[in-house]
Amino acid sequence: MSPMAMCNYFCLTTYIADYKGNGQNDDILVQRSGNDHGLLYSVTLGSNDHLQGGAGNDSLSGGNGNDGLYGYRGNDSLLGDNGNDTLRGGDGDDLLNGGKGRDMLYGDAGSDTFVLAPDMGWDTIGDFKDDTDLIRLEGGLSFADLEIVKMGSSTSIEVQATGEVLAILSGINSGQIGAPDFV
Repeated sequence: MSPMAMCNYFCLTTYIADYKGNGQNDDILVQRSGNDHGLLYSVTLGSNDHLQGGAGNDSLSGGNGNDGLYGYRGNDSLLGDNGNDTLRGGDGDDLLNGGKGRDMLYGDAGSDTFVLAPDMGWDTIGDFKDDTDLIRLEGGLSFADLEIVKMGSSTSIEVQATGEVLAILSGINSGQIGAPDFV
């Protein structure tokens, strides 16, 4: 979409689009009109993206590259997709799925759900809260397929049959993790 077409769309809905070329990728900054100067989204197309949601319930997807996604407020859905991504839910009950790669996931405040599946790479969940957050298993896995392993002051979640590490729960004692933490 050309910068003019974007402006026609966003300007008509009280948004302003700025277009800047940096010689490698095209950067698009979208801000609300008015005096709040609050950045809603910052997108670098085609590689390593930085996406930031607003106060509502946002869905952010990073695509390819090593992305940074921040939900801010609301009940957000964050998908890192391919690459080594960093996802932060912010306030609210968020869904965080790093996708393929070695991702860093932080739910922040609220009751958050972290998605794990085989063959997606190994994620580090930096702030899992027992009795508050949940881990959603996909790809045909159930809790019975897992092994919960102590790793120093952290916990590793592994597939018993293959030894594949799905995630590391930073600062969580392995004795705290059980079937009620999984959906």
